[in-house]
Amino acid sequence: MASRPLAMALALTWTCTEASGNVLTFPGPGACSASFNNCMQAAAVNDTIEIATDSPISGPLLSTTKALTIRPAPGFRPTFAEGVTLRLSVQAGQGGTIRVEGLRFQRGSLVVDSFAPVQVDLLNNHIESIQDSSYSAGIWIIMPGQVAAGTGAMHVDISGNTIQVDGGANSSGIFISRSPSPEEYPYQLRVTDNRIIARGSSQENGSGLGRTGIVASDDGGIDNPLRIERNQILEDPDNGDGSARFCSGIRVNANQQAATTARIANNLMVLKPSCSSLSSGIWLNGHPDNLVSAHILNNTIVAAQNGIRLGSTGWPNSPQFHFQVLIANNLIRDAPGFGVVVEPLAADSMVSNQNNAWFQVAGYQNFSPAPGSITSDPQSLPPRHRLSSTSPLRETGDAAVYTSGLTNLAAEALDADGLRRTKSSQIDIGAFEFGDATYRIDFPTSNPSVLYLLDVAGLNGFAQAMLHLTRSDGRNLDGYVGVPNPLSTYYEVGSQRWHVRSEDGNVLPPGGGLNLWAATPGSTADQYFVGLNSLTEPNAALLPDAWASLPSDYLFLVAPTRGVGNVAFVDTHPVAARQVNGQWHLSNTDGVGIEIGNAFVVYAQAPGHNAYVHTVSDANRLSGTVSRLDHPLLNGLPCAGVHVGVNGSGLMPTRDVSAHYDSNTGFWQLHLEAIGPMLFNGNRYNILIDPRPSDDACRVPLLTDGFEGN
Repeated sequence: MASRPLAMALALTWTCTEASGNVLTFPGPGACSASFNNCMQAAAVNDTIEIATDSPISGPLLSTTKALTIRPAPGFRPTFAEGVTLRLSVQAGQGGTIRVEGLRFQRGSLVVDSFAPVQVDLLNNHIESIQDSSYSAGIWIIMPGQVAAGTGAMHVDISGNTIQVDGGANSSGIFISRSPSPEEYPYQLRVTDNRIIARGSSQENGSGLGRTGIVASDDGGIDNPLRIERNQILEDPDNGDGSARFCSGIRVNANQQAATTARIANNLMVLKPSCSSLSSGIWLNGHPDNLVSAHILNNTIVAAQNGIRLGSTGWPNSPQFHFQVLIANNLIRDAPGFGVVVEPLAADSMVSNQNNAWFQVAGYQNFSPAPGSITSDPQSLPPRHRLSSTSPLRETGDAAVYTSGLTNLAAEALDADGLRRTKSSQIDIGAFEFGDATYRIDFPTSNPSVLYLLDVAGLNGFAQAMLHLTRSDGRNLDGYVGVPNPLSTYYEVGSQRWHVRSEDGNVLPPGGGLNLWAATPGSTADQYFVGLNSLTEPNAALLPDAWASLPSDYLFLVAPTRGVGNVAFVDTHPVAARQVNGQWHLSNTDGVGIEIGNAFVVYAQAPGHNAYVHTVSDANRLSGTVSRLDHPLLNGLPCAGVHVGVNGSGLMPTRDVSAHYDSNTGFWQLHLEAIGPMLFNGNRYNILIDPRPSDDACRVPLLTDGFEGN
């Protein structure tokens, strides 16, 4: 068996191509007027079908033998009726891209089987899988293996889906099966940012291994990198006794004579221990002739029978397995079996571990935790086991595993929420990085005032907090109440409390609300005071080096503040960051000059799935004062943590807006609230979405509305 360095094995890349073809609309003219099945049959390879109806689409089996893109038409949230399975197949010798995104399945399944290497993208779907389905998984991908030579590469991306699993003895949220092929071909798999939720009762776990969140069977191929990252495998939120949980979290089956590489990182698993002695949070199921190279990083595994299992059982003659595995920064707690099980390994194997936390773990099999491992109470908080402010796991992980040494793979240093980890020299242990938080605020409906006391446990006594305000519906989600006042924050030293202040002398509107973003102080989240030497032109103040040299695609949230002691000067105009001669500056976006002594909170981050730029256009401008946000992290989520900042690179003037949820359409909207110029096409806004409050404060509605914060 050939071996190769682990670093080379894990130098993962990802290549995506967009499908090209015609766009059909369902319901629409011709074949698309009769049924969805007819519409699929009428489409050609690489065509796109946009679904322009909210009426449930019936089945039970909707099937096509060609690669298509299926997605909602703008403004629609399509649903497949109860029991429908959507199946897309690609025959030998064909090619193309299968892309299914933004669809809802009422107790159904999404199935892809391919006899040819194609690109498969299954993104942002909501699936309720059923026990008696022919396919015992919410998403089922089958690659039978009869592939001709020289037909290209296989890329599979399963990301951003929410899947409920009702039961079945060995059912799964996501199941990928790849069989041996007479011809080897490049193959890449990415399973990221999915929420997989158990439903039902303990008896639905069945016998044997029971339900498993994600199963990836890698049965052959050349240098097959598997990326399984930022997934959350969760218990039934409506069954609080813990019986309705998955038995196992993630299983990778490496069953043939080919090398398997995997990165399993930043996943959360809350599991059921009393299923099988083999049930595990993460199981790398080896083959005697297969080299398995893996990095297991920053996972949180709760109540698995065994935390991590390496190797297989039941082989005749007790063969040895070949593993090169790094286990780092993981939190494994409440495991009644073993923290780690390692089956007999060949002499060329290496299993290293560092910076892990083990709590209430019964023992280990052929494994010894590294010196310095944490065994004290991690102080992680159910249901997601995020770290408390006093957790010993804060800033005790090793950030270098993402950038150097054995890993050497330019990994994304994002936690299970998709938020940045590298805010300081060290990172936290477990799936979630402690830090930035969202608070929803409601102004009182009686005795209005120009001041509002922020009596919030997470902020009281925390003078270093970096606060940004977005006018919104607040905590009670009570509909639209305009807040046109210019606002600022300040920290009162005597009471050790933060306050919100109306800067125009008018009282804060009764019943108005805010989304308050509290960023963790750091190099790109800090206070900034405009100094005499920072004014490079009448309306441009050069930011300090920590911000000035950031890349041009970074997103900024900027908020005026009076600071600690209520002593700083406040800018009451809309303010944004913009680049001048390649460096970031602050400017007022209504043309009024910025002044020396003004103080601001400045927060910056790279764009990502939770941070993007919204540009006002005819497609989303509903009126002169309203623009609709159409984004999978927001649609159907009335309690999403939405934060909005003016973007300085758009059409000027650009004014401050608020963010409100329209329950009639299921979309968030930006609103102008003060008298003045209207919204114009080309105005730009930075949208930051904090998935944490969506996850905890809106847990049950998300399970029916199709997305949970990622």
